[in-house]
Amino acid sequence: MKYDMTKGLFVQLNANDIEKVEYIHGKEPTESIQNAYNRLGCDIIVNANFFSMSTGKTCGEVTDEGKTLSTGMSPYGFAFVDKKKPVFSYKNSVKAIDFVGGYPCLLKDNKVYIDTNESGFSATSTAARGRTALGITANGDFIIRSIADTDSKNKISIKNLALQLQKYGCINAINLDGGGSAQWITPWGKFISGRKVDGFVAVWLKKKTSEGDKTMFNKNDVVTFLGGNVYSSASATKAAKTVDKQSECTITSVYEKGTHPYHCVSKDGNGVYGWVDANCIKAKTQEIVKEDKPADYAKEAWEAACKKGVLDGTSPQGNVTREMLAVILDRLGLLD
Repeated sequence: MKYDMTKGLFVQLNANDIEKVEYIHGKEPTESIQNAYNRLGCDIIVNANFFSMSTGKTCGEVTDEGKTLSTGMSPYGFAFVDKKKPVFSYKNSVKAIDFVGGYPCLLKDNKVYIDTNESGFSATSTAARGRTALGITANGDFIIRSIADTDSKNKISIKNLALQLQKYGCINAINLDGGGSAQWITPWGKFISGRKVDGFVAVWLKKKTSEGDKTMFNKNDVVTFLGGNVYSSASATKAAKTVDKQSECTITSVYEKGTHPYHCVSKDGNGVYGWVDANCIKAKTQEIVKEDKPADYAKEAWEAACKKGVLDGTSPQGNVTREMLAVILDRLGLLD
C-alpha cells in the first residue's frame, strides 16, 4: 500500500490490502460522505458517479447490488468483482454486482483516451478543477485519486489528470464526479466539501489480528492509553502533542501499516485525540504493568535528570508522592 496526502488524496492498493471494495449508492436522494462513512464502517471512501444536482437522480453507467441504476454517458468504468477485485470494464461486461462508470474515460490500454463527445462533456468541463478518479496498474494495483475543488494549487484539467495517473503507473483510468463533489475520508486524513452526493466507492482494508502482528485492536475497541506521543496522522514523523498520563480511549480508526496505527479519542477528557503507537495502548481489561524504563518520549529528559542528580534513576514510570516532589524541588535548589 502507498498513499500521499500532500496534494489531495492518492492511495495505491494491491490485492493483499483489500478486504472488500464496492460501489455504494447513497441514501435517497443524496447523502453526505461522513454519514456514509459512519454507517458503512469502511476505511476509505470517496465520492463516485455523476448525478443531477436538482433531483439527485443517478447519471452514467451504474450498477449497485446487481441492480442497474442508470445507463449512458461514457461506457467505461470499474466493476468490483466479488466485492474484492476492481476490474476496468466496458459497460460492466464482467457482470459484477457493483459497477461505476466514468465520465470520461482517461486512460485505455496505457494510452490517454479522452473522448469528450462520447461522454457528453462540454469544452469548459475540461478546465482545471477538483477531480476524483480511479485507475488500475498493469499488475492490478487499484489507484484512487481525488483533489479538492478548493485546492487552487493542485486543481487539474482532464488531460493533465490522465497524464498524472499514467505517471503513477495506471494503464486504465476513469474520471468521476468532481468540482464540489470531490471529497474523501481515509485513515490518514479527510476532505469534506459539504455537498451531498449520489454514490461512493468504499474500501475496507485487511486487518491483522495474530499475536505477532502490528495491530491487535479493532475500530470501536475501548483501550487504555498509557501515555506518550499523539500524532496528527498515521505516518507523521513529528508528534502533535505528548500526553503524559493514562486515559481511557475509544479507537475510532485503524491503519495497520501506519507507523502509528491507532486513532484514539479520550473518553475521560484526558486530551488524547489522534494517532498513537501500538505500544502506547493496552486492552482495558489488561492489568497495566509499569516497565522499569522510561517511555520513548521521556527517555532523553529522564537521562538528563538522572545525570544532574535531580532523580535517582529508579522507577521511571512510578507515581510521584508529595514527599518525592519535595526532594526533587530541593535538588533543583528551589527550596533555598
